[in-house]
Amino acid sequence: MAKGHDRCRPQPEKLVLLCDGGIRVEPFKQGYLIDLSRIRERASSIAPIALSFMFDYQDGLYEHRIRNLYDENFFYITCPRIQEAQKNKDKTDWVLSKFGYIAIPLMPEITDVVIVANDGDFVPLVSLLKDHGKRVTLFYYKKPAEGYYSVLGKEMMFDIADFGLTAQPT
Repeated sequence: MAKGHDRCRPQPEKLVLLCDGGIRVEPFKQGYLIDLSRIRERASSIAPIALSFMFDYQDGLYEHRIRNLYDENFFYITCPRIQEAQKNKDKTDWVLSKFGYIAIPLMPEITDVVIVANDGDFVPLVSLLKDHGKRVTLFYYKKPAEGYYSVLGKEMMFDIADFGLTAQPT
């Protein structure tokens, strides 16, 4: 085959899974844990998963959580916590957004991105990724930020309460 003809072939779809570690807080308060294997299974029904990332800050459960993440084929990205206005603030949303803004547009083989988050901090990222031709899906818990409805539409948003939670062990 002549050189360069591979570019003419349709490329297989590939997906990147971006998880905001903050998504685990509300389900935990209500007696549930995020089931990463179910999250990955649902995401893989959209397209084969090329990469999975969990963006979170280091806390007392860090070592236990990181073992579970590696077992579920996630890369764990540790995000800093800083003192802001008399309270600790993690920079998870900022790091996830910057990764999405910088890295994913440079990955032409990635066709789909699943963002697992509740807050509206990623609405601009969704718009940018769509501008770069990526299909974006949101996995949220209970109620997503309003901004997602205008950039995604309800058909691209799924509540993890329907598929991605397990009860905490008693």
